[in-house]
Amino acid sequence: MFNRSISSYDEMKSGHAAQKDYQDSCKMLAAAVINKHFRKQLLDNPEKALETGFGGQSFQIGLEMKEKIGTIRANDLSDFAFQFTQQMEPSTLMVSSYAGD
Repeated sequence: MFNRSISSYDEMKSGHAAQKDYQDSCKMLAAAVINKHFRKQLLDNPEKALETGFGGQSFQIGLEMKEKIGTIRANDLSDFAFQFTQQMEPSTLMVSSYAGD
């Protein structure tokens, strides 16, 4: 029973981190939609765009997600978004559907 509680806590904790990654990833994509300078930076050098942030705010995205975003090579935002969603793990997408609960 004790091991189950620790496991459930770890799952909840990792679910919270995945939710935060997802939320800040959405903020990153929104920034790219509304600002062509940030969009160009995201397309040209995703790692630098994440490091720099947008509008004075940084993106609180975990290392694993940052690495995935850093591998994306796209010519336009539509292709970037497509590749991004392909790299999202199903568990991350499931967490996002419960974010409003």
